[in-house]
Amino acid sequence: MFCTHCGSALEDGARFCGHCGAPAGSGGGAVATAGPDDAVRERLAAGDKIGAIKLYRQQTGLGLKEAKDAVETIAAGLPPGASSSSSGGGRGLSCLGCTALLVLAGALLLGLFQIPIRMSGSYAQAIDLARDSPRVREALGEPIAVFPVVWTGRLSSSSEGWMAAYDVRLSGPKASGWLKVRATTRDGFRQTHWNQLSRVETSVDGKRVEIPLP
Repeated sequence: MFCTHCGSALEDGARFCGHCGAPAGSGGGAVATAGPDDAVRERLAAGDKIGAIKLYRQQTGLGLKEAKDAVETIAAGLPPGASSSSSGGGRGLSCLGCTALLVLAGALLLGLFQIPIRMSGSYAQAIDLARDSPRVREALGEPIAVFPVVWTGRLSSSSEGWMAAYDVRLSGPKASGWLKVRATTRDGFRQTHWNQLSRVETSVDGKRVEIPLP
């Protein structure tokens, strides 16, 4: 015996459906004498989902939405009356958890990337040069703010010393721009005296402007 409201199997002699609570008996009209699962599965196996829904409605008397939900539940391999959305919800939570882990891993890698660059003497020196440049102050306005995240670039070492190549975002009341740090040193990377070939790129009156730093 099956509940015609949700399709769940009913125990012999049950007066109400244990899943949805619909009355089971001639008065409530909530009992079907045979389960529609096998015939519905055959239609689904043949790729006829619409036919499976029609058949389920004919056998159970359910409305279109209820029959569609029940057929999708059967297609998901769950017993009639179980919520296929619960399985999908589990997958959704799993995907959400994976996304959170990826975001956390990305933030960790970005943080690890920031530490050596911000500790580098080239970072502080280049920012001071930009803020002390009359042309940069004129183009961006004052005060000049530094965006705390360095998105791209590298800091590497070789037998000849250290090399810095990365971009820092600057912004002021008038405009914003990029501090293109390009510097080398033969000493430790925390030294404050680097050979700077850095510049600031911005836009003045709609035109791209490069301002070399001394």
